Amino acid sequence: MYTITTEQITNSLPEASVTYLPANWLVSLSPDQPIFTAFYQWLQNTTGKPDLQKVRNTTFIGKSLFKKLVQAERTRLRTHLGYRGDHLDENVAWVLLEYSSATSLGNCYFRDESILTISLSNLKKLKELVDDIFQQKRQQHISRIKAAAEGHNFYTWMIAQTDRPDEVGELARYMELDVFWPGRTDTFEEIKGYLSSQTPKGLFDRELSKAWLEYLQQYPKRSLDTGGVDPAQKQEKRSQGIQAKISSPHWQAV
Repeated sequence: MYTITTEQITNSLPEASVTYLPANWLVSLSPDQPIFTAFYQWLQNTTGKPDLQKVRNTTFIGKSLFKKLVQAERTRLRTHLGYRGDHLDENVAWVLLEYSSATSLGNCYFRDESILTISLSNLKKLKELVDDIFQQKRQQHISRIKAAAEGHNFYTWMIAQTDRPDEVGELARYMELDVFWPGRTDTFEEIKGYLSSQTPKGLFDRELSKAWLEYLQQYPKRSLDTGGVDPAQKQEKRSQGIQAKISSPHWQAV
């Protein structure tokens, strides 16, 4: 499962609402009432929804809050009702079985203590949104694993080139000395943008293009951020086109 934030939900579904338990809420409870019963009654009063079952069906709880509520119920069972050992564990297990689904949004969950509520009519939209987020996170996770399996990213590959006497080695030595170099960045445009922000315009353009082309030749499956067109290759083709134009009889005649 992957973590998501309530902001990711509310940014796409403004009608969803997020709330939090008051700081002293658990302390003020009567030990005679089960924690989750009290929680959903409090939530019903807070949201103003008349149907308690609908409140449960449309409420999602952050993992941290859920663990806190479960621990509070365990404490209540042990100190107020005197449960011990297997009897205590069995009753806590029933609590987990009954309420743990409230922490799950498909294959994602909230890590914090937030409480997300949404209308029944928007549950389908919520599911579709969470499915999209899950697929994005899954693809990112798979890409990281593939990149690790294939070998170095651009930065670590370049550091291995520092002894080279050519242009690639010159850029590699510059990168090695830059303690702020974004070592995890692995897209051409971001790397070029960083270089442009730290050096005079165009200083390492040729070196970067040459290094990037060589890097991609070694790791051809690395993802690109330009819709499958490598910007370094585009730059190389542009340079070749200019050179061809200059070499043409018409250009020389001019």
